[in-house]
Amino acid sequence: MWYFREFHVILYPMLRACVLTVVLEAIVFLALGARTLREHQILCLVNILTNLSLNLLLQLQPALYGYILLLELLVVLIEYLLLKGELGQGFSLLWKVAAANAFSYFIGTPLHEWCEFFFHSGL
Repeated sequence: MWYFREFHVILYPMLRACVLTVVLEAIVFLALGARTLREHQILCLVNILTNLSLNLLLQLQPALYGYILLLELLVVLIEYLLLKGELGQGFSLLWKVAAANAFSYFIGTPLHEWCEFFFHSGL
């Protein structure tokens, strides 16, 4: 059963990316006014759901990397709709979600690549 031995090749980078995304977006939402524990729990759960879904999709269909910005916009829309239903905020929530995702993508992607290099280079 080769796939059990190789499962970590897919799982570990996905989990690192997910943790990194949740931390970075939590920092942005904290800076933008999320204060209660409930807000942060909902934000983290929504981010875990969308991040793992997107990363699994990209692992299964690497050709979709060419559409990453479109996929990220779709993630912003999905996160906004999930958060709007739960937090009940208005249109300003869309800009907060977009800002958090942009920050997470543009800071997290190079940081994740550095982690990949660091963990695989034997340093």
